[in-house]
Amino acid sequence: MTTKALLVGSGGREAAIAESLTISPSTILYVVSDRLNPSISKLTRDKGNYKMGPKGAASNPQFVSEYAVENRIDIAVVGPEDPLVEGVADALKKKKIPCVGPVRECAMIEGDKSFCRHILQKYKIPFNPEYNTFTNPNEAFGYVDEMRKKGIPLAVKPAGLTGGKGVKLTGEQLKDYDEAKAYIETTLKEKPGGLQSVVIEEKILYPLEVTIQTFTDGKSVVLTPCVQDYKRAYEEDKGPNTGGMGSYSQRDQLMPFVSRKEYEDTAEMVRRINDALFKETGERYQGFLYAQMMKGISPVKHKLTTILTEANVRLGDSEAINVLPILDNDDPIEVYWSIVDQTLSAKKVKFSNKATVCKYLVPEGYPENPKDNQPVEVNEEKVRKTGAKYYWASVNTTEGKIFTTRSRAIAVLGVSESLDDAEEISEKATECVKGPLRHRKDIGRKPANMIKGIQSKWKILVKANEVS
Repeated sequence: MTTKALLVGSGGREAAIAESLTISPSTILYVVSDRLNPSISKLTRDKGNYKMGPKGAASNPQFVSEYAVENRIDIAVVGPEDPLVEGVADALKKKKIPCVGPVRECAMIEGDKSFCRHILQKYKIPFNPEYNTFTNPNEAFGYVDEMRKKGIPLAVKPAGLTGGKGVKLTGEQLKDYDEAKAYIETTLKEKPGGLQSVVIEEKILYPLEVTIQTFTDGKSVVLTPCVQDYKRAYEEDKGPNTGGMGSYSQRDQLMPFVSRKEYEDTAEMVRRINDALFKETGERYQGFLYAQMMKGISPVKHKLTTILTEANVRLGDSEAINVLPILDNDDPIEVYWSIVDQTLSAKKVKFSNKATVCKYLVPEGYPENPKDNQPVEVNEEKVRKTGAKYYWASVNTTEGKIFTTRSRAIAVLGVSESLDDAEEISEKATECVKGPLRHRKDIGRKPANMIKGIQSKWKILVKANEVS
């Protein structure tokens, strides 16, 4: 039976989703986007199946739903967060087209960080840090002064969507508490993501982060392998935050600092978030929900603590590229169907016991002053010989030639039995891409050494706190 599947979005994450959707020869892929992605377009059977609209088309509920109805789409999968927050899933639902992606009320778990914190607090769901939310700058300044007196470093977050680049920390992007106040004032004035709200949290010391992505039908939750991503622009975690420079996963599907119990506790947290959202909205959450978890020393509790830094309503980019290619199901579209049919618990979703390393190649100068409109080429034969895969991300295509934009250009993926081998495959593949691009060579390269160094600092701080 033929399935017409609509993909909304055009980045590297969406390229990985498109690949998984089209493993079955019975799937016909349709796409709505405002940019042509070469990796995605080659998976569509006809040029007419790739609908490009004006900027923001993928986040326009009417534009997406009308195209879906016109082409008699059977199932839709939304890649990015913006369309979900704008109500694309709601519009599809009204047209009786099932969508892998939550309706707007549920999507606000990412679209409004203050709402996320409220949900965890109201329903006594663990992993909330010490925090407060504000819409008034003077009230926020008072809280900052309280935390300054206690010596608590801060994380300041615009409540609305900022593309993963809005969080600023005292002692890092913010020199001191006065700079924190200035950033709070600017945020409340400019209202990024359309929200005049800011979240102020304790800054966890010596943190280790892990992305744990899940599939959920609103009741059941399936965990995907743990992934650790690299947000900072330059090696040794220096420079500004980016959309993500790459990521890796391990063969055992865990991380050296994440136990099996902690991993499974995350699934229980997602179940409780699902239940809370249903009670709040009357809607079942259906789609991807990924938990960005952070483990480190809480300056408030003076002990090792794990917090949920963000709940995101989509797969990560690049983390989707780590997990979808190792989804070990003959026909992954059946997994997507089980999400919208609420039959996920009956589906045996498995992932291969393989390590993966994804490295993003970005324009020179990214993210501060990226060089756009520069030609980029891939030697596909050489990539195949390395054993790697590649996924185009944010590029422009003109007369068959590919050019950089101001964002990430292409991701290369290495998959192998060991992390060292996967990293080597990924690194070799970067040499098959020509153009004014750069990447972080240290992604997936001996991360255990970095992790052990941070864990040793945990022990020192915990002992010092016990003595005091």
